[in-house]
Amino acid sequence: MELRKQKIDYITFIQSLAVTLVVIGHSFPKEILTDSLPAWAACIRSLIYSFHMPLFFVLAGFLFVYSFEKKGLGSFKEFFIKKFNRLIIPYIAVGSVAYCLKTFIFNSFAYRPSTPSALFYLKSMLYPLSNPNIYLWFLPTIFIVFLIFYFLVGRKKYIVPIFVFSLMLSVLSDNISISFLNIQGVLYYIFYFVCGIMIFYYKNKLFDLFKNKFFILTTLSIYLSIYLSIYLSIYLRFRRILLKYRLLCAG
Repeated sequence: MELRKQKIDYITFIQSLAVTLVVIGHSFPKEILTDSLPAWAACIRSLIYSFHMPLFFVLAGFLFVYSFEKKGLGSFKEFFIKKFNRLIIPYIAVGSVAYCLKTFIFNSFAYRPSTPSALFYLKSMLYPLSNPNIYLWFLPTIFIVFLIFYFLVGRKKYIVPIFVFSLMLSVLSDNISISFLNIQGVLYYIFYFVCGIMIFYYKNKLFDLFKNKFFILTTLSIYLSIYLSIYLSIYLRFRRILLKYRLLCAG
């Protein structure tokens, strides 16, 4: 019992960490590869953005199976209504308030101005990345993922094929531009949701593994090394292009 509580405490800590990282990530200006941010700040923001939303979906997948095994999911109708009330109602309510404030008060200051029309409002609800509060895209995306996995949860013997298929969908999602209900985002993030499910199924082995400090440090070192090598390559290439552009403009 104590071990189980300790594992759930780990999940609570990771949830809190993920929320904190989202707040920090969104506190930086949007333009990360310009002179508006020093290189170290741009690197930190980019690092946070490289994993903070996938981490949320991993946690969602883990807790989804945890809830299923603890108390079940009920009928699909009950499950749908519950998730709709918890995710879509807030999405519509907050999105509507944001639309009114942005359109009728702050539109002249907006990075993405909105239009005072019923069609624009409806589109902003059906296309989450067009929502006046674009950060709400997560709610309808995870809602659809939940509905899909209502029919797949509990099928542990099929988890490896599901994992492989979700990985293929995630890789191919860049070429599937369906912005309606952020279907492209669903296809991309569903892989991380499956990762959370797999972590739950193999949590005992993983929990023992993560007790090893050497393993944790090695994993973090490898990730940071790969990330920094990619980031610095892109950043330096951008700086060279920007320098050439300024020379052309000056000359």
